[in-house]
Amino acid sequence: MKTVDLIGTAVRNTFRSKLRTTLTVLALFIGAFTLTLIATLRVGTVPDTRGRHGRRQ
Repeated sequence: MKTVDLIGTAVRNTFRSKLRTTLTVLALFIGAFTLTLIATLRVGTVPDTRGRHGRRQ
């Protein structure tokens, strides 16, 4: 391979890695946000459900 080819490959791989890293961080953020949202909704609805059935904590 020529030096120009090696440099081109290195540059392309650098941008590929950045994209992969960005997408991974984005996926982790969305996952954490979703889990937080589900937990918050569950905590918010549990006391309401127990109250309708006449149970106390």
